[in-house]
Amino acid sequence: MRRIQLAVVLVVLLVVGVVLILVNAPAPGNQGGNLLENGGFQTGDLSGWQNSDITPAVESGLVDNATYAARFETTANGAALSQCTLHAQECATLNSSSISQSVSGLALSANTTLSLALYPSFKSPSIFQVTLSFTAPSQSSPEATVYYVVAASPDQCDAYGKLLTNSTQNSQAFCLQEQQGQWNVIARKISADLPAAPGQSALSGSVLTVSLSFAGANSTDVAYVDSVFVG
Repeated sequence: MRRIQLAVVLVVLLVVGVVLILVNAPAPGNQGGNLLENGGFQTGDLSGWQNSDITPAVESGLVDNATYAARFETTANGAALSQCTLHAQECATLNSSSISQSVSGLALSANTTLSLALYPSFKSPSIFQVTLSFTAPSQSSPEATVYYVVAASPDQCDAYGKLLTNSTQNSQAFCLQEQQGQWNVIARKISADLPAAPGQSALSGSVLTVSLSFAGANSTDVAYVDSVFVG
């Protein structure tokens, strides 16, 4: 009987141990920890972020996947967005909502990753833009890498992507195939998209500024963002 009781106790302890390991295990992709403060807007506000005149709101309960998410919206930009697609760096200077955050002393490695979850409720030519600016101690001006996200049909996707990336060096365009009403995760290894010069080693110890901007073509266009991660 004692042997049976001992076996039961050992099984219970093993199960509890496995449960504790699973509960305390870091989320996939976040093993190194997020370098951004309040990257998932878990504080319920924009703590740690600098914001624009059109301030995104942090809301909860609006979308299934997030406890909190930043809600980006703009008044209509209309025809001005055609200039944004032709001169892509100007997207963030339109009538847009944006936030940014800087990380000092970044130790850049081949596995340094940017990822964010985007919940779109907008149609082309509205554009969501992520800009990474690196300023190394030896640099007088930052090196920028830009990611553009547009909602486009398959026919439109190539055209929009070429317009955006051809006008900006070190840029990537992502087309959401009209995937409204669901989370889309965008993940990149930062080093793969860095400028050829000054290169990864020269950027070690630099200041990284992450900027998120949304320029909507219609007054009803909205983008939710959650889980912005750099690490």
